[in-house]
Amino acid sequence: MSVDLQKDVIYGPGNSRRLRKSLGINPLPLDRKVCTMSCIYCLYGRNKPVPADVELKDAPSIEYIAEKLQRRLQETDKADAVTFSGNGEPTLYPSFYELVKEV
Repeated sequence: MSVDLQKDVIYGPGNSRRLRKSLGINPLPLDRKVCTMSCIYCLYGRNKPVPADVELKDAPSIEYIAEKLQRRLQETDKADAVTFSGNGEPTLYPSFYELVKEV
C-alpha cells in the first residue's frame, strides 16, 4: 500500500514520533517520485530507480521554496522541526546544499 505524492513544496506540520510537529519540504517535482532506490518500506511505493544524474529541470527554485516556507511558518501556530522529505530522495535536488543554506 502506498500513499499519494505530496501536492506542494511545503506540507504539514505533521506529527512525528521523533520530531513532534514537523514541516516538510519537498524540493522535487510534484508529479512523480524521484529516487535512485526502490525501497520496500517506502511510503510512496516501489519504483523503477532513476539515475543519480537525472536532470530535474522542473524542480522548484530555491527562491520559490524559501518563499513558500516563510509564508507557511507565518501561518502555522507551531512547528518543532523542518525536514527535507517529499516525493523521493530530496538530496537529488540539483542545488540541495544551497537550499539547505537558504532554509
